Amino acid sequence: MRLRWQLAAMMATGTLFAWSFPPYDLWPCIVIALAPLLSLCGQVSARRLGLLGAGASLVGSGWLVPWLFDTLRVQFSLGSLGATVAFGGLLLWYAWPWALVAWVLAKTTRVAGPVNPWIATLFLTSVDSLRVAVDPFGLYLPAHALAAEPRLIQLCTWTGATGLSLWIYGLTALGVVGVQHWQRGQRRLASREGVCLAAWLALGLAVNVALLPPLSVAATTQTLRVAFVQEAARIDARPGLAVLVAQSVELVRAQRPDLLLWPEGTLAGAPAADGEVLLSLWEAMVGTELTLVTGGLRQVLRDGRPIAHNSVFAVRGAGVVIGEADKQVLVPFGEYVPEFLRWFGLSETTLRRHFGAVTLSPGVGLQRPLRGGGVQLGPLICNEILLPALAQRASNGGAQLLVNLSNDRWARSAAVARLMVRAAQLRAVEMRLPVVRSASPGGAAVVDPAGRVVWSADWLTRVATVVPVVVERGSSLHRRVEPWVQVFLGLAALAVFALGRHRATAA
Repeated sequence: MRLRWQLAAMMATGTLFAWSFPPYDLWPCIVIALAPLLSLCGQVSARRLGLLGAGASLVGSGWLVPWLFDTLRVQFSLGSLGATVAFGGLLLWYAWPWALVAWVLAKTTRVAGPVNPWIATLFLTSVDSLRVAVDPFGLYLPAHALAAEPRLIQLCTWTGATGLSLWIYGLTALGVVGVQHWQRGQRRLASREGVCLAAWLALGLAVNVALLPPLSVAATTQTLRVAFVQEAARIDARPGLAVLVAQSVELVRAQRPDLLLWPEGTLAGAPAADGEVLLSLWEAMVGTELTLVTGGLRQVLRDGRPIAHNSVFAVRGAGVVIGEADKQVLVPFGEYVPEFLRWFGLSETTLRRHFGAVTLSPGVGLQRPLRGGGVQLGPLICNEILLPALAQRASNGGAQLLVNLSNDRWARSAAVARLMVRAAQLRAVEMRLPVVRSASPGGAAVVDPAGRVVWSADWLTRVATVVPVVVERGSSLHRRVEPWVQVFLGLAALAVFALGRHRATAA
C-alpha cells in the first residue's frame, strides 16, 4: 500500500477521534474513527502500524488541545521554553499507548483475510474492558474514546461498559470490512465474514443479557441531600472563602443537607488553618449529621522534611477532621516537575525559572474511603476522574458514592469541564456507582449509576443548591458479574493473539 494512503488513514483516524470530543461534538465520528487505521492491519508491518498509531494520536491532540500551550505558558507560569517542553512531552506521553495497541494489533492480525477486522475489534474490546485494571495513568488508549458521547454512554444502562464496547467495536469492524470491500471492488459479504458477523452479534447479545439492569439493583437504597456551593468567579481569580462560608451557612440552616461539597483547593491548608473564617460554619454544623468535603493542601513531615499533598478533607461539626485522602496521580508541570528534566543536568534555579516551583507529592499506600452522610465516599481529585483504575480501587474498598472535587480554572475552557462530566458518566457506569462532582468555576454535576446526568451547573455559574442523590447499600449482582466478563474477554484476547501468531508462523 502506498505511503500516502497510510498517512491518509492516520490523519482520518486522528481527526475523527478528535471530532467526537468537545468542542466539536460530532459524536457519530467515534463509531468509525478507528476503521481507517484498522483497515491497514495485515497490509503494513507492525512497526509501521505502531508509528501510524502514534501519529494518529498526535493528529487528534492537535485538534483537541491547541489551547494547552497557552495554558502551560500563562496559567502555570512556565515560560515559553518550559511550555514547549511540557507540551511536547505530554503529546508524546499520550501517543505511545496508541503505538503499542497498533503494534499488537498488527502482530495479532498479521495474515490478511476477512476474519482480521473481527480479531482486531475483539482485541480492542478486551483492552477497553480491562483498562479499568491496566490503565492507572489515564493513557487514553484508543478504546478510551467511549467517554466521548453521552448518548453512547446511556446505552450502558442496558449493556454495561463491556457490552457497549462490543457493540461499538462491532460497528467499527463493519466499517473496516466496508473499506476492504471498496478496495477489492466487492459488493457482498463472504461466507466467513457472515460467520464472523453472526458470532459477534451472538457474543454481544450474550454479554448484554448477562448485564441487564435487573442485575444492577442493590438490596436497599438511601437518599442523600448533597449541597453544592461554588462561586462564579473569574477564571484567573480565586473564590473568596468568606463568601462560600456565608452561602453554606445559609444553605445548612435552611435545607439541612447531609453532605456539603466545596471544590478542590478551596482551603489554603488544613481546615484548622482557616479556623476563624470557618467558625460560623462549624457552629451551624453542630448538632447535625452534616459532613463538609472540601479540598486543600496538607503539610506533613516525611524523613524530617516538610512535604505538601493535594488533599480532600471530611469535616464534621466544630471543625473535627474525620478523614482525609491525598491525590495519588499528580498533573505534570502543574503540580510537580517531572524527574526526567533533571537528567539533562538542569540546575534547581533553572527548573524553577522555566517550570515553576511546584513541589506537591503524591499520596502513598491504599487510600481508604471517607465517611460522610452515613455512606462511604470514594474521593477522586481533579484529573483522577479520568483514571478508571483509581475508581475501581475506591469501589473495591467499599465506596458507595464517588466524589470528584476539581479546580478547572487551569483549562480556561468550558469544553474541558464538559469532558470531565462525560468522564464521570463513564466512571459511573463502569463501577455502577453514583458520582457527584464539585468543580470551580463550573462543571458541577450529579450522575446516577446508569450514566444519566441528574443535575449539572454551567460554566461560570454561581451555585448554592441541594440535590437529592440515591445511593445503593450493598453490592449489586452486576458489580459481581461484570469483572468475570472482563476476565473472560481478557482470556479471549490472549487466545486471539496466540491464534494470530500461530497463523503468521504457519504462513
